[in-house]
Amino acid sequence: MKTLTSEDIILQMVQMELQAMHFYQHAAGCLQDEDARFHFELLADEELEHARSFHALLPSPEAVSFEEMEQAPPQPCDEVDCAALAGFNQLQALEMALRLERKVEQDLRRRCETINDAQARAVLEKNIYSTEGHALLIAEDLERLRSSGTGS
Repeated sequence: MKTLTSEDIILQMVQMELQAMHFYQHAAGCLQDEDARFHFELLADEELEHARSFHALLPSPEAVSFEEMEQAPPQPCDEVDCAALAGFNQLQALEMALRLERKVEQDLRRRCETINDAQARAVLEKNIYSTEGHALLIAEDLERLRSSGTGS
């Protein structure tokens, strides 16, 4: 089994963030509720910024072009069922986004447990922290929607 370097982990994190961006973009295109679509477009923008920030951590960021990584065709988003998403309201869309962010966080934590390289581990921990923050923001939006009685 290949030992992952910090550069390998960083590139994986960039790819993961870009994949999340593509997911949110694709899902936003399925949503009919304008507020739900807005939230998913915002989440896509945030994922792009996360990817950019991870790319900047590369020892030689110019060696791997961020623009090329961003423009690469996305992997298929099997989780996106446009027919099911089409009827989602803002509350349902954010609930789904929160579940996805928490799943990603759990996956990152499991992965972090298997990494021995301190630098690579630090990159994963930064992504865990970022993902936790994302989930907290989504949870706050959900709480506001629930307490205001809007979003459905």
